Amino acid sequence: MGLTRNSGGDRGTKVDINRLLAWVAEAHTSHRDWRAESWEDYEFRDGAQWPHLAAELLKEKRIKPITANRIFPIVNFIHGWFINNQRDIVAKGRTKKDNDVAQFMSEALMCVRDQNMGDKKIADAVLDQIITGFGCMKVGISNDPRREPVTLERLPWHTVWWDPYSDPFMDEQNCRFVFSAAWKDLDVLCDFMPHCANDLKEQFGYLSGVGGGDLPIMQDDESTMIEEVQRMMGQPGYWTDSERRRVRPVEMWYSVTEEGLFAKTRNGRTYDLDAYEPQDQLAIIREASEVLTAQVKKLRVCMFLGDYVIYDIPSPMPFIGYPHVPFVGYVDRFGRPFGAPRQIKEQNMELNKRRSYALARVNDRRIFIENKAVEDPFRAHAEAGKLDGLIVTKENKIDRVRIQELGDLASPQLAFAEHSEREIKEISGAGDESMGYQTAVQSGSALDKKQASQSTVLASLLENSYQALQRLGEKTSALIQDTWTSEKALRVTDRMSGVEAFVKLNEAVIGEAGEVIEVRNDITQANFDIKLASVEMTDTMREKNMDLIFSSLNKAPAEAIGPLLSLGLELSDIPEKDRWLKQVKAATGASVLDDNLTRAERDEIERTDAEQAKRRQDEDHILKVQTAQVENRKTEAEAEKLRAEAVAALKEADAHKQKVDQDGFKIGQDAFKNLNSGAGNAETR
Repeated sequence: MGLTRNSGGDRGTKVDINRLLAWVAEAHTSHRDWRAESWEDYEFRDGAQWPHLAAELLKEKRIKPITANRIFPIVNFIHGWFINNQRDIVAKGRTKKDNDVAQFMSEALMCVRDQNMGDKKIADAVLDQIITGFGCMKVGISNDPRREPVTLERLPWHTVWWDPYSDPFMDEQNCRFVFSAAWKDLDVLCDFMPHCANDLKEQFGYLSGVGGGDLPIMQDDESTMIEEVQRMMGQPGYWTDSERRRVRPVEMWYSVTEEGLFAKTRNGRTYDLDAYEPQDQLAIIREASEVLTAQVKKLRVCMFLGDYVIYDIPSPMPFIGYPHVPFVGYVDRFGRPFGAPRQIKEQNMELNKRRSYALARVNDRRIFIENKAVEDPFRAHAEAGKLDGLIVTKENKIDRVRIQELGDLASPQLAFAEHSEREIKEISGAGDESMGYQTAVQSGSALDKKQASQSTVLASLLENSYQALQRLGEKTSALIQDTWTSEKALRVTDRMSGVEAFVKLNEAVIGEAGEVIEVRNDITQANFDIKLASVEMTDTMREKNMDLIFSSLNKAPAEAIGPLLSLGLELSDIPEKDRWLKQVKAATGASVLDDNLTRAERDEIERTDAEQAKRRQDEDHILKVQTAQVENRKTEAEAEKLRAEAVAALKEADAHKQKVDQDGFKIGQDAFKNLNSGAGNAETR
C-alpha cells in the first residue's frame, strides 16, 4: 500500500509565538547553571583545569601551575569501551512472515547508518553523554534526491533544550517541548526557504538593531562562546551575527492535545488518518479492521527567528515521539544530567595543586645569612638557587651562612596527590586493571573480579547508551518503512569478509497483463521489534570461551571435533581466520558457504541443508523399514513354503497309508473269499 503523508499545512492546534518565546526563555533560565557546569566539565576534559584567580595566586608564590589531566584518559577509556563494544541494531519480526523480512530491515538499518556516517555521529553523541551527561541524535528526512532519504544527525549538547519540568529523556507524555538552536548562515537559510527569503532578511535587520533586545531571550550562552572562539566577532546577540551575517533560528517541537482519527489494520499497524491525503485515507480505511477516534497528544514543529514564524506544521514523522534521541549519562535529584567528570573534578583540582606545590618544593631552599656576613645578600640568595652557585662570604664568616633544603616537604604533597589519583580511579570505574596498566593484582580470578567491579560502576552509563541506541533504531526503522516505498536495491556488505552482495526490497512481481501479482520483500508492511545485537564480547570473555572450547576437544567424540574447532576459530582474532575456517570445514566434511552471500542467503542455505539432511534421514529410516519388511516377507514366504511342503508330505503320507489300508483290506477280502471258496469245495466232496 503506497501512501503519501500530507505536508500538514495549517491544520491542527497551534501555540502562540509569544508562548513559544516564553518557553525558550524559561528553558534558558532553568538550564543556565547546568550548562555552565557542563561547560566546565568540558574544560577539564580539554585540560583547562586552573581557574584564573587560583593560577595567579600560585604565580605570586613562585609556584608554576601544573596540570595533571586525569579526566582526559578516563573519558577516552569510557568512550573507547563503547566504541569497541558498540552493538548493531537488528529487527525481529512479530510473525513468521515478518521474520522473513526482518533480516532485510536489519540490513536497511545498517545501510542508513553507513550512508549517514552514523557510527561516528553516535560515538560523538556518546562522548557528549560521558562528559556533560547529555548527548543527542536526531532522525529526519532529506529532500535531496541524491542522498539517502532517511537522515541521522548529531546535535551538539549546547544547542538543545527541553521542558525544565520534565526530564532529559524527552518522553512526549510529560515533556511539553524540545527545541534546538544552531547558528546558520543567512544566505543558506534563504536559499532553502525562498518563499520567505525577503522576510528573513528583514527580520535579520530588525534583530541586529535595537529591536532584538525586546525579546525575552538570554543574550549569550555556550554556543555563542564557541562562535566567538572560532571567529573574533564584535558584539553578537542571541539571534544574529551582523559581521558574518549569521542567524540562530529556533526549531521547536512541542505537543498539543487533539482528537485524532485512527485506523487499525489486521496486521497490527495503526495509522493516523489526519497525517495522510484523502485518497490515501480511503485506501487505509478499506483495509482497516477498526476505525476509532481518541483524544491524544500530537507533536508539531515550529521554526522561528525572533518573533517571526517561518513555519508551524504538524510533525511529519511517522512515529509518535520526538525525533530527538537523548543519550543521558547520570541524573541528579533535580532531574538534570551530568557526566563522569562531575564526580572527580575536585580530586583532579587537588591533584594539580599538590603536584604543583611538590614540584616547587623539590629544588626549594631557605637561606639564613647573618648580618654583614656577605657583601650582597641578594646576590648570595640568587647564587644559592643555582645548581653550581657561588657564594662569597667575608673572612671567618662562613659559619654565619646556612642553607636549609626544603625538598623533604614535597613527599607529603606527593602522597596526598597519589591518594587523590587513586580516588579518581575508584570513583570513575576506570582502574588500572580495566585500562590495562600494571597492577598489584596478579591472580586471574582476582583480576576478573576487579575488572567486573569497575565495569559495574560504568554499567548504568553504558546501559543508557544502549537504550538510546535502541530508540534510535525504532525511529529509524519507522522512517525506513515510510520512505522506502518503491523497489530498492540494497547493497549488503558482509562484516567479517567485506564481500558485497545485493538484495531487492519491495520487488513487484508483474503478471502477463501488467498487473502486480505480489510484492516480494515488502518492507513497508511488516511489523518489527527493534533489538540490539547480543551482548558485547570482551577480550576476557572471548579467551575464556576459547579455552573452554579447545579444552573440550580432548574429550569430544570424533564427530564433534570439527564443529568445536570451527567455533573456536570463529571466536578467535587470528589473522586470516576465514581461510582457516574453510580448510577446517573442508577437512571435517562440513559445508563451506560462499563468502559472496548475504546473511539472509547464508541462513537460507543452512536452513535448506538442514531440511535436506532431515529428508535424507527420513528416507534412510523409510528404507530401513522397507528392507526389514522385505526380509520379514521373505522369511514368512520361506516359512509358508516349508509349511506347505510339510502339509503336502503329510497329505502324501496319509494318502499312502490310506492306500496301504485299502490294499490290506482288499487282500483280506480276497483271502476271506478264497477261504470260503475252499470250505465249500470240501463239503461238496
